[in-house]
Amino acid sequence: MCAMRSKISCESIGSFSSSSSSSVNDGGVFGDTEEPNSLDNERLSRASIFGLSLSSPAFGCTDSLVGNPSTQYANWDCPEALNLEAFEAELDHLKQCGEFSKTEYRYESDTKDQVLSIPNDAMFDKVKLNLNNIIALNNFRIVFVDGFMLFNSREVIKKLDSKIFITAHYQTLKSRRERRLGYQTQETFWEDPPDYFDKIVFPAYSKTHGYLFENNDVNKSLSAHLSAKFRIHAVQNNDENTIEFLIREVATSLLLDLRDLSREFYQ
Repeated sequence: MCAMRSKISCESIGSFSSSSSSSVNDGGVFGDTEEPNSLDNERLSRASIFGLSLSSPAFGCTDSLVGNPSTQYANWDCPEALNLEAFEAELDHLKQCGEFSKTEYRYESDTKDQVLSIPNDAMFDKVKLNLNNIIALNNFRIVFVDGFMLFNSREVIKKLDSKIFITAHYQTLKSRRERRLGYQTQETFWEDPPDYFDKIVFPAYSKTHGYLFENNDVNKSLSAHLSAKFRIHAVQNNDENTIEFLIREVATSLLLDLRDLSREFYQ
């Protein structure tokens, strides 16, 4: 994500496609919450939340696509498939100006994934209320930054104020990727060949992100040392985890980071 004044990111692989309120406290963010009298509807309506995705076709780089020698498949899942320079420049622009330099950078999902039902509206309401309160009290503008190569780039990591790495084990990632029906690239609508995950996707993920995990094994936990160094929150998103669990974990990390960020501004 970016908050202007700031940034927070969520990263995932697979079909899953980054002055504090008094209600945000050390006990969590989902306790009883009341609308604060000091915030009127006009101030809340000025709170700004929008999204930027590294997976957007606008940041594709087809001229640099790497072909796999054994399969002849184009590798869409490596840093060379992305225009990271343009992406980093857009992050800098957002940080400085609080708005997109180009309208096409605003995130809109173009994947043909299964639609997930989110049954717990009350949970969303509490998250939104807490988030709106923090934004209005601090005059934040927030950008959620999503992408499958965010944490491969140390330069991108340094531009983000808070980081949330959504991870899963091999079999979970494989089954989700294979359920994906495709997504739009700069030039065409891409659908994975049958063995694309094992030949291209997972090896590329392991190569670019292994350094963040214990023993360079992406099926293990994130390295405690590097998680602390880069201030990355790890959230497991395997099939046994419910969507409510995922929302709770991500929202808790996000809101507590925003609370800490707002304190830094007033020190």
